[in-house]
Amino acid sequence: MRTALVYTLVAIGLILFLTFDNNNNRNHSPTLHRRSGPGRRLVVRVNHSRIAFDPVVSDMEQRREDRDWESEYIKQHHPEIIQNSSYRVSGKGWHDDQDQSEAHDTWNELHSLDYGDEDYLNDHERFNITHRLLALFPLVDVNPLDGFISLAELEDWHVQIAFKRLLHRTDRELETVDANKDGLVTLKEYLHHLTDEELANNSTEHGEPGWWKEQFNCADEDGDGALNHTEFYNFLHPGDSKNEKLLQWMCKERIRERDQDKDGKLNFAEFDDGAYELVKQYDEYDTRPTNSTGHVPSSQERFNELDKNKDGLLTEDELGPILHKLHPGEISYAKYQAQYLMYQADENKDGKLTLEEMLHNPYVFYNTAYGDDEEDDYYMRDEFR
Repeated sequence: MRTALVYTLVAIGLILFLTFDNNNNRNHSPTLHRRSGPGRRLVVRVNHSRIAFDPVVSDMEQRREDRDWESEYIKQHHPEIIQNSSYRVSGKGWHDDQDQSEAHDTWNELHSLDYGDEDYLNDHERFNITHRLLALFPLVDVNPLDGFISLAELEDWHVQIAFKRLLHRTDRELETVDANKDGLVTLKEYLHHLTDEELANNSTEHGEPGWWKEQFNCADEDGDGALNHTEFYNFLHPGDSKNEKLLQWMCKERIRERDQDKDGKLNFAEFDDGAYELVKQYDEYDTRPTNSTGHVPSSQERFNELDKNKDGLLTEDELGPILHKLHPGEISYAKYQAQYLMYQADENKDGKLTLEEMLHNPYVFYNTAYGDDEEDDYYMRDEFR
Protein backbone atom coordinates (compact mmCIF):
# COMPACT_ATOMS: atom_id res chain seq x y z
CA MET A 1 0.00 0.00 0.00
CA ARG A 2 2.81 2.37 0.95
CA THR A 3 4.68 1.55 -2.26
CA ALA A 4 1.61 2.21 -4.39
CA LEU A 5 1.12 5.56 -2.69
CA VAL A 6 4.75 6.52 -3.28
CA TYR A 7 4.54 5.87 -7.01
CA THR A 8 1.12 7.48 -7.31
CA LEU A 9 2.57 10.69 -5.91
CA VAL A 10 5.64 10.34 -8.12
CA ALA A 11 3.43 9.83 -11.19
CA ILE A 12 1.41 12.98 -10.40
CA GLY A 13 4.63 14.90 -9.99
CA LEU A 14 5.95 13.62 -13.28
CA ILE A 15 2.82 14.62 -15.16
CA LEU A 16 3.23 18.14 -13.86
CA PHE A 17 6.95 18.09 -14.59
CA LEU A 18 6.52 16.90 -18.18
CA THR A 19 3.69 19.34 -18.85
CA PHE A 20 5.79 22.24 -17.64
CA ASP A 21 8.89 20.94 -19.38
CA ASN A 22 7.13 20.45 -22.73
CA ASN A 23 5.75 23.98 -22.60
CA ASN A 24 9.22 25.35 -21.98
CA ASN A 25 10.75 23.30 -24.78
CA ARG A 26 7.98 23.63 -27.38
CA ASN A 27 10.04 25.91 -29.59
CA HIS A 28 13.36 24.27 -28.93
CA SER A 29 15.20 21.72 -31.05
CA PRO A 30 14.39 18.05 -30.32
CA THR A 31 17.59 17.38 -28.34
CA LEU A 32 15.74 17.60 -25.04
CA HIS A 33 17.90 17.77 -21.93
CA ARG A 34 21.18 17.72 -23.82
CA ARG A 35 23.42 20.64 -23.16
CA SER A 36 23.85 23.02 -26.05
CA GLY A 37 27.06 23.35 -27.95
CA PRO A 38 28.83 21.67 -30.87
CA GLY A 39 29.54 17.96 -30.78
CA ARG A 40 26.69 17.14 -28.44
CA ARG A 41 25.96 13.79 -30.04
CA LEU A 42 25.46 10.37 -28.50
CA VAL A 43 27.84 7.76 -29.88
CA VAL A 44 28.29 4.01 -29.44
CA ARG A 45 31.67 3.35 -27.86
CA VAL A 46 33.71 0.22 -27.39
CA ASN A 47 36.80 -0.71 -25.38
CA HIS A 48 36.17 1.58 -22.46
CA SER A 49 35.81 0.67 -18.82
CA ARG A 50 32.69 2.68 -18.12
CA ILE A 51 29.43 0.84 -17.67
CA ALA A 52 26.47 2.29 -19.53
CA PHE A 53 23.54 3.05 -17.23
CA ASP A 54 20.94 2.36 -19.91
CA PRO A 55 20.76 -1.31 -21.03
CA VAL A 56 19.78 -0.15 -24.53
CA VAL A 57 23.09 1.72 -24.83
CA SER A 58 24.95 -1.20 -23.27
CA ASP A 59 23.52 -3.61 -25.85
CA MET A 60 24.53 -1.28 -28.66
CA GLU A 61 28.05 -1.10 -27.27
CA GLN A 62 28.15 -4.88 -27.10
CA ARG A 63 27.11 -5.21 -30.74
CA ARG A 64 29.78 -2.73 -31.82
CA GLU A 65 32.36 -4.56 -29.72
CA ASP A 66 31.37 -7.88 -31.32
CA ARG A 67 31.80 -6.44 -34.79
CA ASP A 68 35.20 -4.99 -33.94
CA TRP A 69 36.25 -8.21 -32.24
CA GLU A 70 35.25 -10.32 -35.24
CA SER A 71 37.00 -7.93 -37.60
CA GLU A 72 40.22 -8.18 -35.58
CA TYR A 73 39.89 -11.96 -35.28
CA ILE A 74 39.60 -12.39 -39.05
CA LYS A 75 42.45 -9.96 -39.61
CA GLN A 76 44.77 -11.96 -37.34
CA HIS A 77 43.71 -15.53 -38.04
CA HIS A 78 42.27 -15.46 -41.56
CA PRO A 79 43.92 -12.60 -43.50
CA GLU A 80 43.04 -14.30 -46.77
CA ILE A 81 39.40 -13.32 -46.21
CA ILE A 82 40.26 -9.64 -46.44
CA GLN A 83 40.86 -10.04 -50.18
CA ASN A 84 38.34 -12.84 -50.73
CA SER A 85 34.81 -11.66 -51.39
CA SER A 86 33.45 -15.22 -51.34
CA TYR A 87 33.16 -15.07 -47.57
CA ARG A 88 30.38 -13.37 -45.68
CA VAL A 89 29.44 -12.65 -42.08
CA SER A 90 26.81 -14.66 -40.27
CA GLY A 91 25.37 -14.09 -36.83
CA LYS A 92 28.07 -16.21 -35.17
CA GLY A 93 31.07 -15.81 -37.40
CA TRP A 94 32.15 -16.24 -40.99
CA HIS A 95 31.66 -19.00 -43.49
CA ASP A 96 32.26 -19.83 -47.15
CA ASP A 97 29.45 -18.73 -49.40
CA GLN A 98 29.31 -20.69 -52.63
CA ASP A 99 26.65 -18.43 -54.11
CA GLN A 100 28.68 -15.57 -55.53
CA SER A 101 25.52 -13.51 -56.10
CA GLU A 102 24.98 -13.38 -52.31
CA ALA A 103 28.60 -13.00 -51.34
CA HIS A 104 29.69 -9.90 -49.46
CA ASP A 105 33.00 -8.25 -48.98
CA THR A 106 33.46 -9.37 -45.36
CA TRP A 107 36.34 -7.12 -44.54
CA ASN A 108 34.66 -3.97 -45.80
CA GLU A 109 31.44 -4.94 -44.04
CA LEU A 110 33.17 -5.41 -40.70
CA HIS A 111 35.63 -2.56 -41.04
CA SER A 112 33.02 0.07 -41.83
CA LEU A 113 31.11 1.80 -39.03
CA ASP A 114 27.39 1.24 -38.86
CA TYR A 115 25.78 4.44 -37.62
CA GLY A 116 22.28 3.01 -37.41
CA ASP A 117 22.44 2.71 -33.62
CA GLU A 118 23.83 6.22 -33.25
CA ASP A 119 21.13 7.66 -35.49
CA TYR A 120 18.59 5.95 -33.25
CA LEU A 121 20.16 7.37 -30.08
CA ASN A 122 20.09 10.88 -31.51
CA ASP A 123 16.53 10.71 -32.82
CA HIS A 124 14.46 12.41 -30.13
CA GLU A 125 11.24 10.87 -31.33
CA ARG A 126 12.58 7.31 -31.02
CA PHE A 127 15.02 7.71 -28.13
CA ASN A 128 13.96 10.32 -25.60
CA ILE A 129 16.32 10.49 -22.63
CA THR A 130 13.63 11.86 -20.32
CA HIS A 131 11.31 9.00 -21.19
CA ARG A 132 14.13 6.49 -20.77
CA LEU A 133 14.89 7.73 -17.27
CA LEU A 134 11.21 7.62 -16.40
CA ALA A 135 11.10 3.98 -17.50
CA LEU A 136 14.35 2.94 -15.82
CA PHE A 137 13.86 4.59 -12.43
CA PRO A 138 11.39 1.99 -11.04
CA LEU A 139 13.62 -0.82 -12.35
CA VAL A 140 16.52 0.43 -10.24
CA ASP A 141 14.47 1.42 -7.19
CA VAL A 142 13.75 -2.09 -5.93
CA ASN A 143 15.42 -2.67 -2.56
CA PRO A 144 13.54 -1.07 -0.95
CA LEU A 145 10.98 0.24 -3.41
CA ASP A 146 10.55 3.64 -1.79
CA GLY A 147 10.78 6.32 -4.47
CA PHE A 148 14.54 6.80 -4.00
CA ILE A 149 17.61 5.17 -5.55
CA SER A 150 20.29 4.45 -2.99
CA LEU A 151 23.97 3.97 -3.79
CA ALA A 152 23.57 0.25 -3.13
CA GLU A 153 20.71 0.03 -5.62
CA LEU A 154 22.69 1.98 -8.20
CA GLU A 155 25.73 -0.27 -7.69
CA ASP A 156 23.59 -3.41 -8.03
CA TRP A 157 22.13 -2.09 -11.27
CA HIS A 158 25.56 -1.40 -12.77
CA VAL A 159 26.93 -4.73 -11.57
CA GLN A 160 24.08 -6.57 -13.32
CA ILE A 161 24.90 -4.82 -16.60
CA ALA A 162 28.62 -5.47 -16.18
CA PHE A 163 28.06 -9.14 -15.33
CA LYS A 164 25.92 -9.60 -18.45
CA ARG A 165 28.74 -8.13 -20.53
CA LEU A 166 31.34 -10.40 -18.93
CA LEU A 167 29.18 -13.47 -19.55
CA HIS A 168 28.74 -12.49 -23.19
CA ARG A 169 32.50 -12.14 -23.67
CA THR A 170 33.03 -15.51 -22.01
CA ASP A 171 30.50 -17.16 -24.34
CA ARG A 172 32.14 -15.54 -27.35
CA GLU A 173 35.64 -16.67 -26.37
CA LEU A 174 34.48 -20.17 -25.47
CA GLU A 175 32.85 -20.64 -28.84
CA THR A 176 36.04 -19.49 -30.54
CA VAL A 177 38.68 -21.54 -28.69
CA ASP A 178 36.72 -24.72 -27.91
CA ALA A 179 38.09 -26.60 -30.94
CA ASN A 180 36.33 -29.92 -30.32
CA LYS A 181 33.08 -28.28 -29.15
CA ASP A 182 32.87 -30.28 -25.93
CA GLY A 183 32.09 -27.21 -23.82
CA LEU A 184 35.53 -27.32 -22.17
CA VAL A 185 38.74 -25.41 -22.84
CA THR A 186 42.19 -26.90 -22.40
CA LEU A 187 45.35 -24.83 -22.18
CA LYS A 188 46.41 -26.16 -25.58
CA GLU A 189 43.12 -24.99 -27.09
CA TYR A 190 43.44 -21.56 -25.54
CA LEU A 191 47.09 -21.19 -26.61
CA HIS A 192 46.48 -22.89 -29.93
CA HIS A 193 48.93 -20.58 -31.70
CA LEU A 194 51.86 -22.08 -29.73
CA THR A 195 53.75 -25.20 -30.68
CA ASP A 196 54.17 -28.01 -28.13
CA GLU A 197 57.77 -26.90 -27.68
CA GLU A 198 56.74 -23.31 -27.00
CA LEU A 199 54.00 -24.49 -24.67
CA ALA A 200 56.59 -26.36 -22.61
CA ASN A 201 58.25 -23.05 -21.71
CA ASN A 202 57.71 -22.56 -17.97
CA SER A 203 58.78 -18.93 -17.80
CA THR A 204 56.44 -17.03 -15.49
CA GLU A 205 57.17 -13.63 -17.04
CA HIS A 206 53.93 -11.85 -17.84
CA GLY A 207 52.36 -13.34 -20.97
CA GLU A 208 54.76 -16.27 -21.22
CA PRO A 209 53.42 -19.87 -21.33
CA GLY A 210 54.38 -20.54 -17.70
CA TRP A 211 52.47 -17.44 -16.65
CA TRP A 212 49.37 -18.65 -18.50
CA LYS A 213 49.78 -22.11 -16.93
CA GLU A 214 49.73 -20.62 -13.45
CA GLN A 215 46.55 -18.71 -14.15
CA PHE A 216 44.96 -21.69 -15.89
CA ASN A 217 45.74 -24.08 -13.04
CA CYS A 218 44.30 -21.67 -10.49
CA ALA A 219 41.10 -21.38 -12.52
CA ASP A 220 40.85 -25.18 -12.94
CA GLU A 221 39.09 -25.77 -9.62
CA ASP A 222 38.37 -29.46 -10.17
CA GLY A 223 41.87 -30.12 -11.49
CA ASP A 224 40.75 -32.06 -14.56
CA GLY A 225 42.95 -30.11 -16.97
CA ALA A 226 40.04 -28.42 -18.72
CA LEU A 227 37.94 -25.37 -17.91
CA ASN A 228 34.15 -25.51 -17.87
CA HIS A 229 32.12 -22.36 -18.46
CA THR A 230 32.39 -21.08 -14.87
CA GLU A 231 36.10 -21.84 -14.65
CA PHE A 232 36.71 -20.24 -18.05
CA TYR A 233 34.81 -17.12 -16.93
CA ASN A 234 37.10 -16.89 -13.90
CA PHE A 235 40.16 -17.48 -16.07
CA LEU A 236 39.26 -14.67 -18.47
CA HIS A 237 38.12 -12.25 -15.75
CA PRO A 238 40.19 -13.04 -12.63
CA GLY A 239 39.56 -9.58 -11.19
CA ASP A 240 35.84 -10.32 -11.21
CA SER A 241 36.20 -13.85 -9.87
CA LYS A 242 35.43 -15.26 -6.44
CA ASN A 243 37.94 -18.07 -6.93
CA GLU A 244 40.26 -17.78 -3.92
CA LYS A 245 43.20 -19.42 -5.71
CA LEU A 246 42.94 -16.96 -8.58
CA LEU A 247 42.70 -14.00 -6.22
CA GLN A 248 45.75 -15.28 -4.35
CA TRP A 249 47.60 -15.64 -7.66
CA MET A 250 46.68 -12.06 -8.58
CA CYS A 251 48.11 -10.81 -5.29
CA LYS A 252 51.26 -12.77 -6.07
CA GLU A 253 51.37 -11.08 -9.47
CA ARG A 254 51.00 -7.61 -7.98
CA ILE A 255 53.94 -8.38 -5.68
CA ARG A 256 56.01 -9.87 -8.49
CA GLU A 257 55.55 -6.69 -10.54
CA ARG A 258 57.03 -4.52 -7.77
CA ASP A 259 59.30 -6.88 -5.85
CA GLN A 260 62.68 -5.32 -6.58
CA ASP A 261 64.67 -7.42 -4.12
CA LYS A 262 62.91 -10.64 -5.22
CA ASP A 263 62.01 -11.83 -1.72
CA GLY A 264 58.38 -12.51 -2.61
CA LYS A 265 57.09 -9.66 -0.42
CA LEU A 266 56.72 -5.92 -0.56
CA ASN A 267 58.66 -3.67 1.78
CA PHE A 268 57.49 -0.11 2.36
CA ALA A 269 59.65 1.39 -0.40
CA GLU A 270 58.30 -1.11 -2.93
CA PHE A 271 54.74 -0.46 -1.83
CA ASP A 272 55.23 3.31 -1.90
CA ASP A 273 56.70 3.19 -5.40
CA GLY A 274 53.53 3.05 -7.51
CA ALA A 275 51.22 0.73 -5.61
CA TYR A 276 50.14 3.32 -3.06
CA GLU A 277 49.21 5.88 -5.73
CA LEU A 278 46.76 3.40 -7.27
CA VAL A 279 45.21 2.69 -3.89
CA LYS A 280 45.12 6.37 -2.93
CA GLN A 281 43.28 7.24 -6.14
CA TYR A 282 40.40 4.97 -5.15
CA ASP A 283 40.61 5.87 -1.46
CA GLU A 284 40.02 9.49 -2.43
CA TYR A 285 37.20 8.57 -4.75
CA ASP A 286 35.50 6.46 -2.07
CA THR A 287 34.83 9.65 -0.10
CA ARG A 288 33.09 11.49 -2.96
CA PRO A 289 29.62 9.98 -3.53
CA THR A 290 28.18 11.63 -0.43
CA ASN A 291 30.60 14.56 -0.40
CA SER A 292 32.38 12.97 2.54
CA THR A 293 35.50 14.56 4.01
CA GLY A 294 36.76 11.23 5.33
CA HIS A 295 40.45 10.80 6.02
CA VAL A 296 42.54 9.25 3.22
CA PRO A 297 45.41 7.26 4.79
CA SER A 298 48.96 8.26 3.94
CA SER A 299 51.28 5.74 2.34
CA GLN A 300 52.81 4.79 5.68
CA GLU A 301 49.42 4.59 7.40
CA ARG A 302 48.02 2.34 4.69
CA PHE A 303 51.13 0.12 4.78
CA ASN A 304 50.93 -0.22 8.56
CA GLU A 305 47.22 -1.05 8.34
CA LEU A 306 47.91 -3.86 5.87
CA ASP A 307 50.98 -5.20 7.66
CA LYS A 308 49.11 -7.37 10.16
CA ASN A 309 52.13 -9.12 11.69
CA LYS A 310 54.16 -5.90 11.84
CA ASP A 311 57.25 -7.39 10.21
CA GLY A 312 57.65 -4.50 7.75
CA LEU A 313 56.67 -6.64 4.76
CA LEU A 314 53.44 -7.28 2.90
CA THR A 315 52.59 -10.84 1.90
CA GLU A 316 50.03 -12.04 -0.66
CA ASP A 317 47.44 -12.48 2.09
CA GLU A 318 48.07 -9.02 3.50
CA LEU A 319 47.71 -7.45 0.04
CA GLY A 320 44.30 -9.10 -0.45
CA PRO A 321 42.13 -6.31 1.05
CA ILE A 322 43.31 -3.80 -1.58
CA LEU A 323 43.50 -6.12 -4.60
CA HIS A 324 40.33 -4.61 -6.07
CA LYS A 325 42.09 -1.24 -6.07
CA LEU A 326 45.44 -2.50 -7.39
CA HIS A 327 43.74 -4.49 -10.15
CA PRO A 328 40.07 -3.48 -10.45
CA GLY A 329 37.93 -5.79 -12.53
CA GLU A 330 34.88 -4.72 -14.48
CA ILE A 331 32.61 -5.31 -11.48
CA SER A 332 34.74 -2.90 -9.44
CA TYR A 333 34.59 -0.35 -12.24
CA ALA A 334 30.81 -0.77 -12.32
CA LYS A 335 30.59 0.13 -8.64
CA TYR A 336 32.85 3.14 -9.08
CA GLN A 337 30.78 4.27 -12.05
CA ALA A 338 27.70 4.10 -9.81
CA GLN A 339 29.50 6.24 -7.22
CA TYR A 340 30.36 8.72 -9.95
CA LEU A 341 26.73 9.01 -11.03
CA MET A 342 25.58 9.44 -7.44
CA TYR A 343 28.13 12.17 -6.80
CA GLN A 344 27.20 14.05 -9.95
CA ALA A 345 23.40 13.81 -9.77
CA ASP A 346 22.73 13.85 -6.01
CA GLU A 347 22.01 17.56 -5.78
CA ASN A 348 21.25 17.73 -2.06
CA LYS A 349 24.02 15.25 -1.15
CA ASP A 350 21.75 13.05 0.94
CA GLY A 351 23.22 9.86 -0.51
CA LYS A 352 20.21 8.92 -2.64
CA LEU A 353 18.61 9.97 -5.91
CA THR A 354 15.10 11.15 -6.58
CA LEU A 355 13.58 10.93 -10.03
CA GLU A 356 13.60 14.71 -10.18
CA GLU A 357 17.37 14.79 -9.57
CA MET A 358 17.91 12.31 -12.38
CA LEU A 359 15.73 14.32 -14.75
CA HIS A 360 17.62 17.49 -13.84
CA ASN A 361 20.94 15.79 -14.67
CA PRO A 362 20.15 13.41 -17.55
CA TYR A 363 23.50 13.84 -19.33
CA VAL A 364 25.26 12.30 -16.30
CA PHE A 365 23.49 8.98 -16.91
CA TYR A 366 24.53 8.93 -20.56
CA ASN A 367 28.11 10.12 -20.08
CA THR A 368 29.51 6.91 -21.58
CA ALA A 369 27.78 7.72 -24.86
CA TYR A 370 28.79 11.34 -25.40
CA GLY A 371 31.37 12.16 -28.03
CA ASP A 372 35.06 12.44 -27.23
CA ASP A 373 34.93 16.20 -27.45
CA GLU A 374 32.79 16.15 -24.31
CA GLU A 375 35.20 14.07 -22.22
CA ASP A 376 36.44 17.05 -20.26
CA ASP A 377 32.95 17.56 -18.85
CA TYR A 378 33.45 14.63 -16.51
CA TYR A 379 36.00 14.66 -13.73
CA MET A 380 37.50 11.36 -12.58
CA ARG A 381 37.29 10.29 -16.23
CA ASP A 382 40.80 8.79 -16.18
CA GLU A 383 39.81 6.19 -13.63
CA PHE A 384 37.28 4.68 -16.02
CA ARG A 385 39.50 4.34 -19.10
